[in-house]
Amino acid sequence: MIEDIQFSIVRIYKLRENKNDEIEIVGAGFLVSEEYIITCAHVVNQSIGENVTSTKKPTEIIECDFPRIASGTSLETTVEVWHPVKFNSNDPQDIAVLKLKNKDLKPPKAQPSRLISHQNIRIDGHQFEAFGFPNDLGIWADGEIKKGIAYNQIQIEGKTVTGERLQAGFSGTAIWDKELQGVVGIAAIEHDNPEAKIAFFIPVYMLLRAFPELLDTPTIKING
Repeated sequence: MIEDIQFSIVRIYKLRENKNDEIEIVGAGFLVSEEYIITCAHVVNQSIGENVTSTKKPTEIIECDFPRIASGTSLETTVEVWHPVKFNSNDPQDIAVLKLKNKDLKPPKAQPSRLISHQNIRIDGHQFEAFGFPNDLGIWADGEIKKGIAYNQIQIEGKTVTGERLQAGFSGTAIWDKELQGVVGIAAIEHDNPEAKIAFFIPVYMLLRAFPELLDTPTIKING
């Protein structure tokens, strides 16, 4: 059910000097286990004010919250797994796994998303939904999953004239496949032509390569 991602999505904060400073959102992520959150490496770099292609593993505390459950209640995470942006590579890239410093402090309603690894089945033509943060409140986007492109990414496209496209602020969020009823990847980059309503996501099977511990979570399903 789509409620799965509503209760797993987090907002990633820009680094604050003091807890009372205003919150600025740089992107999204989502809970994949009791203590781990997945997002894009470039979102983490944006959080700490680094270049989005920086390869250095961050040591800073990354703040986030669950906006659909406890907006503004900050949680602290550290970077557990780091696969920075690479160019022209088939290796796992632009993936960061954040570990909650105290998983017992997360909201009681927070729950991991159901992940689906679909490497051996076709999902092109399926409809998707995603929740991201081009503004602080968040907004839904939907459309159609297209085919894979180079370097293990998959194209998605908004299908309506008036609907939202995946844009800055959606990076790191879950791509929910309406037909399979689960998350098939994370939003990574938008097309450089905003009129095209095209974006790209990193599939779950690449997340498994980056973080094999996901195989031990009860929310993972292997298709094919």
